[in-house]
Amino acid sequence: MWIIILFFQTMGNDSERVKTRAQQVKYDTKNNWEILTQMHGSVLPKVFPCCIFNVLNVLLITYLKEYRNIDLTFSDRGHTFMSMMVSFLTVTRSNIAYSRFMEGRGYLGLASKSCRELIQHAVTFTRYDTSTDACKWRGDLAQRTIILLRAVVSTLKYESSGIHVWKASLLTREEIVALKNAVGESNERALMVLSMWTRTTISSQRELLKEPMHVQKELRLYFFVSEFVTAYHGLLKLVTTPLPFPLVQMARTFLFVWMITLPCVLVDSIQQLPALIMVVFVITYAFVGLEFVSIELDDPYGDDANDFDVLGLATVVFDDIFTCIIDIDGETAMEKFILPLQNKLLKSKELQHQNLSSSMAFRIAEQA
Repeated sequence: MWIIILFFQTMGNDSERVKTRAQQVKYDTKNNWEILTQMHGSVLPKVFPCCIFNVLNVLLITYLKEYRNIDLTFSDRGHTFMSMMVSFLTVTRSNIAYSRFMEGRGYLGLASKSCRELIQHAVTFTRYDTSTDACKWRGDLAQRTIILLRAVVSTLKYESSGIHVWKASLLTREEIVALKNAVGESNERALMVLSMWTRTTISSQRELLKEPMHVQKELRLYFFVSEFVTAYHGLLKLVTTPLPFPLVQMARTFLFVWMITLPCVLVDSIQQLPALIMVVFVITYAFVGLEFVSIELDDPYGDDANDFDVLGLATVVFDDIFTCIIDIDGETAMEKFILPLQNKLLKSKELQHQNLSSSMAFRIAEQA
């Protein structure tokens, strides 16, 4: 009985484990030996206990039949029909998990692209306005954009990090108070307020630029903010709408029953014990392994090895934004925008894991 309980615990989540940031999985698709033997990011350590359990199950059934005259075997006819259902449910669940995984990565890419395009277009549209007010407007818009992306990171990683949006060390005290008054403790709603502030910053160009933008250019900037919000809502949909529990429960139940009874139908079919052990081990690894792959893909926004490096992706965007602003405003941007924001970013406990000091924009800023 304790083995069955252990199996269920193994199939469950890892919420009781200490949350530590795992190194992202890297592998060479051309190196077959590395792929077969690499343990980092593999589900083998989780699947192996289930395989051993089924092998012990084989030995127990064989021992009882040979030496105790207790026959626990039965016909494989019903088990064959059940295997079709298990295969369908397991593969369907894996396909859904993978589709959600790639959809989430697509939304992350769209959010990053929107931030880059917003700043690049703003810099391009105002390149010939080098006034102090124009420099301030570009710096404010870049800061608002970074805050937007940082808010998405905080929202996605809240379950693993416990860091609220307003604790991301990028907002002023007045902004934190205003944000909490507007949304309370809701991380999800905070980005709606932040996006409104970003749109307000865009509209302030009419007062700060020497010559206000043409309405089509201004609408283009608003479009990128809307595109970012669309990506955020897509991510929010995936985070707040997990795979339907009845489907997960049905697939897990069929898999568990089928796996436990697998040795009972193969003992009579395969007479040689070594071959029987090998077949049971491989089949258990294949089916249970797929279920663990689905579990691994269900929540790709944490700190596990196969999760998205959300903060790493955001850091690259931060660097691109800094580079754009430095390119047009030079030393003025370094003193009034880059260095203060750099210090805020480096105070973040999460960002201490990122090699920010090696980025091009930060190296340029440090030379100022």
